[in-house]
Amino acid sequence: MTIIDKPQDKIINQEGERDALLFANLSGVGVEAVEDLKSMRAEIPDDLSPVEQAHAFRHRLISSGFVYDHRTFELGEMLAKKNGNCLGYALLMGSVLEMAGTPVGYELITNPKDAVYEYELDLFQQLQRGEHFEFDRPVLPEADDIPTTPFCRFVPLEHPTLVLGSERARFETTSLDEEGENPVWAPDAERSIDVTFSELASNVLVDKVKVSVDLSSQPDWATMRKQIEVALGLYPGNREAWHYLWQVNKEQGDFDGMRHALRRYEEIGGDDSRYYFGLYLMGADENVLDKALERCPAYMPAYVAKYVELAENPRDAKFSLAVAAWCIANSGILSLEKFYRGYAPYFEYYYGAETHKKLVGSFAG
Repeated sequence: MTIIDKPQDKIINQEGERDALLFANLSGVGVEAVEDLKSMRAEIPDDLSPVEQAHAFRHRLISSGFVYDHRTFELGEMLAKKNGNCLGYALLMGSVLEMAGTPVGYELITNPKDAVYEYELDLFQQLQRGEHFEFDRPVLPEADDIPTTPFCRFVPLEHPTLVLGSERARFETTSLDEEGENPVWAPDAERSIDVTFSELASNVLVDKVKVSVDLSSQPDWATMRKQIEVALGLYPGNREAWHYLWQVNKEQGDFDGMRHALRRYEEIGGDDSRYYFGLYLMGADENVLDKALERCPAYMPAYVAKYVELAENPRDAKFSLAVAAWCIANSGILSLEKFYRGYAPYFEYYYGAETHKKLVGSFAG
């Protein structure tokens, strides 16, 4: 039984370790993981500013061999594999800095308009203009066409960042590639909100649910419901949690629950592409899909919904499938194989069953 199953305040008796213990429990590991974080904290000098302490800890992570991996966000796995994603590193670094007595704020940014965003938007526009294949002779990528380390996203992420010092410096926790790279980072974004550590940490459970939805052929909806309910206990304003609760309710035939989850999602609201596409997935009309694409034109799941699923012209739909496939092939987040399998009827209809079989087969082995 973890602290999350049954709160035990006497266990959380050191203010500086409270956040670390929460992260450990949400990750399904015990207090031994917190001891590892204490060792990391011991290497951070006390006589530094908040930003300088963050730089010192970043140097410690780089010198220890920690790297970025978008799939890893739970504490135990991060420590074992020495990798993690933006959520995991924000919670890890925030926990350790809090142990050092450094006040840390957190900001959740939706779709940062950084260099990656500009690059993927340019690639998307090139494909749209027919610079890589002709409109009437679209070419589809195979497994070998996927870059070794694809760095594009083609989906608007919620990206947490640290907020440090009186100057509210945004500190990017995933810039672990180059020691000389400046991680103080402040791009424009579709949406940004301040959150507490526990509110941010609730996304550990939300992301566990997301992984189950994306990867499991038979998701355990009861377990997912429990995870979402714990997440909402930590952060009732977690919009993504309400979206997934709507999906769980739909799978379990709880129509009252679906209406309640949708109502809470709408009450939290937003004016960003993720919000509008979420509304569309929960039954809203095509107008909200247009709003999502106005804010993020290269949002591939929304693009496919609009220009493939709702397309009236077969030639347009066939071309749009190819555009989407090449974007997804260059995404480090989305899966081209999953796209080919999930949209099999469309690929078989527009490109033929043999072509589709060859595309899926290119991923074998």
